Amino acid sequence: MVGASTAYAGEVTISKTATETDANALSYNAFKLFNATNNADGSVSDITWANEDVKNAVLGVITANDPAYAGTTAQAAAEWIASKVAGTDSTTIVDASSIANQIAVAVSGKAVTEALDSGKAAALESGYWLFVTNSNSTQNVVDNAGTSPIFAVVGGDALTITPKTGTPTVDKTIKNDQTGEYGKVADSQVGQVVEYKLAGTVASNIATYSTYSYTFTDELSAGIELTSTDDVKVTIDGTDVTAKAAIGYADNKLTVAFDNLLKAKDGINASSKVVVTYKAKLTSAAVIGGAGNPNTVKLEYSNNPGTKSEGISTPSTARDYAFKLHLVKSDKATNQKLAGAKFTIQATGADDAGSKDMYVQADGTLGKDAHEFETGADGTFDVAGLDAGTYTVKEVAVPQAAGSPDAAYKPLSSAFTFTIAPEYNADTQALTNLGLTVAGNANAIAGLDTSDNNTLDADNGSAANAADGVVNVTVANEKAIKLPLTGEQGIALAMGAGLVIVAVSAVSLSRRRREED
Repeated sequence: MVGASTAYAGEVTISKTATETDANALSYNAFKLFNATNNADGSVSDITWANEDVKNAVLGVITANDPAYAGTTAQAAAEWIASKVAGTDSTTIVDASSIANQIAVAVSGKAVTEALDSGKAAALESGYWLFVTNSNSTQNVVDNAGTSPIFAVVGGDALTITPKTGTPTVDKTIKNDQTGEYGKVADSQVGQVVEYKLAGTVASNIATYSTYSYTFTDELSAGIELTSTDDVKVTIDGTDVTAKAAIGYADNKLTVAFDNLLKAKDGINASSKVVVTYKAKLTSAAVIGGAGNPNTVKLEYSNNPGTKSEGISTPSTARDYAFKLHLVKSDKATNQKLAGAKFTIQATGADDAGSKDMYVQADGTLGKDAHEFETGADGTFDVAGLDAGTYTVKEVAVPQAAGSPDAAYKPLSSAFTFTIAPEYNADTQALTNLGLTVAGNANAIAGLDTSDNNTLDADNGSAANAADGVVNVTVANEKAIKLPLTGEQGIALAMGAGLVIVAVSAVSLSRRRREED
C-alpha cells in the first residue's frame, strides 16, 4: 500500500511537530479508504471500499490517469494504486503531481471519517487510512505547517505517525560598512545608504505543493527609508528572479511577493533559498543610541498542501545605530562656558571608504565643504547622526573674551580627534557600551568638566551615554592678558630722553667748534 506504516492495533497518535505549541496545536482529518484485514507479514487482504464517496473520489483519479482502467472492485483499485506508486515508505514526501497526492486531494474534499488532535491517541478501525492536516488549524499560525499526505495501514499494535512537514524561516541582516560583512547590527551616518539582506527558506515538503505563495513583508522604522524599489533585487538559489516578483513600498513597508514561487524558477526544492537585497538610508528621524533603528521582516507562505492556508514566520530584526556629539567650550581657568567659538568636523577616520575626509554638516550628514559649528550662549553645540569612527576637529574662530580690552583667548595650538567606538550584544543587538577617546590636544578631553581649578578634569562616567547615544567632548581656551609694565616703560622713557640730550649736545658742540675755527 502507498507509503504505508503498518501496525496491528487500532490506536493511532500523530506526533507534535518541532515548532508546535499549545497555542498553535494542529488537528488532523483522517479518511478511511479501504476496509482490510491485517496479515502477520504486514500485508492486507479482504479489501473493500470504506464508503461510496471515497470510492468515487479514488476511481476519479484512477480513470483520469488510466482511461482504459476496467477494475470493478476495491481489490482491483488497491492493486492499481500499488503498481503506480512504488518505492515509498513511512518517510516519503509525495510529489504534487504523484498519484498518491492526487488521491489525497480528491479524498480530502469528502466527509471526514475521524478527527485527531496532535499528540493525542485515537482509536481507529482497521484498514487503509489517509491523514491530512485540518486547514483550520494551520491558517495564520506562526511557525507551523500542515503535513504532506500520510497513508497508513491501521490495525494491530499502536501506531505513531510523524508529520511530513517543515516551516520556512527568514533572517534579516545589515551590511557592516567597515567590514563589508552582513550581520544583525551596524552603525551609520545620517544620510548614508546602507544595504539589507532578507534570506528565506522554504518548506521541507515543498515537493507536495502545486502552488506555493511566498511573501516578504519588511517594516522599516521611522528613521529609515527605502532609496528606491529599483534597488530591490531578488534571487532564488543565485538566479535573479526580480522581474517575477511583485515589489511594493508604502507607509515604510516593503513587500516582495510571489503568488506561486514554484513558477519563478525551475528546480525549487527543500534546500532552496530566496534572497532579497535592498538599499535604504538613515534620515533625520533616526533614533540616536537607545534601541537603535530596527527593521523587522516576516514571511507569509503556503503552509498546508492542497489548501489555501497560509502561515507566518517568526519575525527577524536587524538594527542600525547612530550617535550624537555634544561639545562644550569653556574657559580653562574659570570653567565659564564660552559662546562664539567655531569648529569644523571632518570624518578623517570614517569606517567606510566613501565617507573618508568628508565634512560633517549641520544635520549630521556628510558633505565635501566644511561646515562651521558655533557654540551658543551656553557654550555648547550638538550634532546628531554620527557614525562610529574617528573625526578631526579644528577650531577656526576663538570666542571673544569679556572684560578687559587687553584680554583675548588663545586659539588651540592644534586640531584634535575624537573616536566613537560602540559595542553591541550579538544576540540581543543591544548597544552595550559606547566608548569615546579624544587625542591630539591637551585642551580637549573626553567628558564633562565641572571643576574651576585651571585644569581639565573629566567627571567620572561623563564621556559617553549609551542609552542616549551621546558622546561628550570639552574643549578649553586659555585667556591671554596684557598686563601694564610701568617699570620697564619708565626706564625706556628715561633712556630715550637721555639719548635725545646726548644727541642735542653733540650737535651744539660741533657747531661751536666750527664757529671758533
